[in-house]
Amino acid sequence: MKYAEHIAQMLGHADFMELGLQLLDNGVLVGEEGCVALREELSELYDWFKPYHYFSDIKAMLQLKDLNIEYCRDLTALPDSITLLGQLETLFLSNVPLTHLPENIGDLVQLEAMGVCETQLEELPKSIGQLKQLEEQYLFDNKLTHLPDEITQLDQLFELKLGHNRLTSLPEDIGRLKELHFLNLSKNQLRQLPDSIQQLPHLEGLY
Repeated sequence: MKYAEHIAQMLGHADFMELGLQLLDNGVLVGEEGCVALREELSELYDWFKPYHYFSDIKAMLQLKDLNIEYCRDLTALPDSITLLGQLETLFLSNVPLTHLPENIGDLVQLEAMGVCETQLEELPKSIGQLKQLEEQYLFDNKLTHLPDEITQLDQLFELKLGHNRLTSLPEDIGRLKELHFLNLSKNQLRQLPDSIQQLPHLEGLY
């Protein structure tokens, strides 16, 4: 069975809940269940990496709970239709040329862990504050210069990694993140921290 056909078959399966795709430097694409194929065999699947092709049959993935996409160099944006994945609990994007997230990303209200790392991301949408179940947020190695105030509405946030960005300030009300235990701010352009950071009762690590 062709690799693309195998992925397509899984996407159409009612119980399909996890998808991870990674393009390795040697031209090998590794996917769900350890399937491996060479680049020249994947012309059909590569079309899916383009934002409007990869998610063109998104209704076949409505039960998806975990989505992890790495090294897909054609993925410059996520379509607004990503929010149709209402069961999604984890979303990880890394080493993709993403510059922004959909404005309605906050509609993914079941998200518990989210990572957007080593991308071209410059800002977060304000709707990020709607992700009330979010416990882990990894946003390191991007081009963020500021954070929306709405990020302080993430009541369940346990860990926030913001290292290696271009942040010059933090929201004044960051002390509202009462469940925050770990905060990584390394390699940014911060000159001072908000006074409210002293109000984080469970903070164990500040880097």
